Amino acid sequence: SSSRLKATATASSVKLSWSAVSGATHYRIERYSSKKWKTVTTTSKTSYTVSGLSGYTSYTFRVTALKKLPDGTYLAASPVTVKAKTLLGTPSSVKASATASTITLTWSKVTNADKYQVRQYKSGKWVTLATTSKTSYKISKLKAGTKYKLSVRAVVGKSTYGTAKEISAYTLLATPSKVKVSSTATTSAKLSWSKVSGASSYDVYAYIGGKWKKVGSTKKTSITVKELPSGTKTKLKVRAVSKNVNSAFSAEVTALTLVSKVSSLKTSLRKTTSITMTWKKTTGATSYEIYRYNGSKWKKIGTTKKTTYTDSKSLKKGTQYQYKGRAVQKVSKKTTRYGDYSAVLKAKTTIIGSSRF
Repeated sequence: SSSRLKATATASSVKLSWSAVSGATHYRIERYSSKKWKTVTTTSKTSYTVSGLSGYTSYTFRVTALKKLPDGTYLAASPVTVKAKTLLGTPSSVKASATASTITLTWSKVTNADKYQVRQYKSGKWVTLATTSKTSYKISKLKAGTKYKLSVRAVVGKSTYGTAKEISAYTLLATPSKVKVSSTATTSAKLSWSKVSGASSYDVYAYIGGKWKKVGSTKKTSITVKELPSGTKTKLKVRAVSKNVNSAFSAEVTALTLVSKVSSLKTSLRKTTSITMTWKKTTGATSYEIYRYNGSKWKKIGTTKKTTYTDSKSLKKGTQYQYKGRAVQKVSKKTTRYGDYSAVLKAKTTIIGSSRF
């Protein structure tokens, strides 16, 4: 018979080992399942590992020494039986997701576990935070931007534990607050925010062309974001950055850039007592102001929402006049802003008839 049959278990396997039997050429290994013996394998070696087993489960195996005869059949000795219990498994797929003050651990179910123990490594020892029947646990009241060493292990009853799975996770840096746009120009905006403890720098993003784009990085708590579209509302946000971990993005703020200078101011029709001028549409303009030089100073002669204006205010025939325009940006009831003045247009009334040039 197979003497000194030993069984060594893990959470998913049992290694069977035995002493060689004099005269035996092979050994048959069987497992007792569904009220009958089923052959696992036949081997010429003196050990075999049965794998793919369930954790924390009792199994019964038997090993029979065999002698192969010349006709190919086997002579069997009396089988030797052994019982073995697999160990409680280790949680796999342990993942951590963090905020600035919490870490949530999730893990896969362990076969036959009653509960799970979540622990934290503090001051040189493992301290139990919770025992739960769920496969997730949220740890609260943590310090921002800090590394924590945690573990999860399966529990059966009061004192049977599986091997713990350890994981290290960082809480996020605190989120930048008090984010505000302090000033804007035609293609830029000055953004500022509160200092974040542990941050080495800050990344700034702008929502341009339907997607968030990184537009700057700084070690300071303010930045001038450049290359923004003029006369347009652009969403901005910021996050704190460190070597190990970043923060979540701040609340979004909107920067309304100033309207650009009126361009392509030119005449479209000249008559004896009127001059009609046109210009290109300015993004974000709510209206336009037209000014005429009266020999000593510039005087506003009209406001329009169109991109054309006709001056017929007491003009004399065959006389040269100077004009300039600017875009108006009405932001609110209280706030109106103005773009820069256009280049000066010189235009002369006709002596007779009209001219398109």
